[in-house]
Amino acid sequence: PLAASTTTTQAHGLAGVPKYVEAKLICVTGEGNWVAGDEILINASALLDINAATFRGFVIDKDATNLNLRLGPGDGAGGFFYIPNKTTLAAQQVSFANWQIQLVPYYWV
Repeated sequence: PLAASTTTTQAHGLAGVPKYVEAKLICVTGEGNWVAGDEILINASALLDINAATFRGFVIDKDATNLNLRLGPGDGAGGFFYIPNKTTLAAQQVSFANWQIQLVPYYWV
């Protein structure tokens, strides 16, 4: 599951610095008509709340050995990802406990 204000480092095992990293939200506990196993492609983003000067997004940095996922503190209400309800399309905030992020690095010569 996701956790605010964390950095997660994972070795990627590729021959060099990944050219591209795909990020997915994966549902582990149903929420908003999404069910366990559903995947949503997401983009890394650095969002700044101007009123609170709080980093709400996430960034991915990479090198020849590792991927680093850096999550901001969010908004204090459980997260910073908003997704559409799968059925109604109403905006909904993701609960950290119900989702995980998977990073898939790609490398080519």
